[in-house]
Amino acid sequence: MKYNQFSLLALLSLLLSPVMAADDIFGDSTGPTVITKAWKEAGVQIPIKISDSNLIKFKIFEMPQYQYFIDVSTLTPSKSDNVVRYAAVVRTPGGVRNIFYEGIRCDTGEYKLYATAIGDQRLIPVENPEWKAIQGQGVTVYRSDLYRDFLCRHSLIRGSKQDIIELMKYTPDSNDDSDLD
Repeated sequence: MKYNQFSLLALLSLLLSPVMAADDIFGDSTGPTVITKAWKEAGVQIPIKISDSNLIKFKIFEMPQYQYFIDVSTLTPSKSDNVVRYAAVVRTPGGVRNIFYEGIRCDTGEYKLYATAIGDQRLIPVENPEWKAIQGQGVTVYRSDLYRDFLCRHSLIRGSKQDIIELMKYTPDSNDDSDLD
């Protein structure tokens, strides 16, 4: 059987094409090539004021002397950027009411503080808010619990707004035993 130069070149290119395709898919010897879509944060609408009638209490076992609430009217799970935004109310043992409008990014375990208020004042936007790692200690430990127990699961938003509200309302540990006395 006689092969001409063109036939050998065609045969050689067919034999080498899977190798070249594998390099395109898996990258070179330095490791795989990963193509990811750039993350873009959705627009944020800061609420004007928080109403006590919209608050749901949730318990933080590491800080039992503080009371923690979420304003359900501000709870906004955003699938477009994988962030859940909400207003948290933290009541100190002395009765001071601190309000934080913030978001938790489920895929990175970070939070961003957009606005704050004390008492019944209007929320004041934070200048140049930035994403920061959630800390699992101190008064702001509630962010860690919200991230882990209520808002996120396997790096994704846990469900719809109603799913999250139901989970917060009917968590077995959220029952207040003081009503039984």
